[in-house]
Amino acid sequence: MKILKIIFILLVIIWIWISSYLTYTHFTNVSVACWTENSQVFWITQETSDCNSVLNSKYSEILWVPVSILGILFYIWILVLFLLNLYKEKFNKITKIKYFDKFLLIWTSIWLLMSIYFTFVQLFILKSFCVYCFTSACITLILFWFTIFLYKKWWLK
Repeated sequence: MKILKIIFILLVIIWIWISSYLTYTHFTNVSVACWTENSQVFWITQETSDCNSVLNSKYSEILWVPVSILGILFYIWILVLFLLNLYKEKFNKITKIKYFDKFLLIWTSIWLLMSIYFTFVQLFILKSFCVYCFTSACITLILFWFTIFLYKKWWLK
């Protein structure tokens, strides 16, 4: 169990860093480094595989806010909820909130649904592939599974 908690925290921290990089490239109009050369994902070939076209599309912002910023905020919030849940006995004395694990599951579920939506947009509407976006979706799915596995005691009741 301890190793899963460490992996969870490391995944979140790494992805905060990567989302920060994507936010930087968004505001500085710098092209992102993309590792999709000589690759094919489903029907997406090297010619249509372009991180920059996905990250600069109209779907890359929600109400003028880049999705990468939303990603940073989401991953920070997930990290806070996870840490609060790890030390909930201490925080319960201060806040009287007992449901950090349920909040964590709700938020990872919301972001997982958003990731599924963005993956659909990327593959079927834009017909392009971004390794960062796909990796984010995979990490979100892993975090969701970890949340279920680590806190299964309350939702199995």
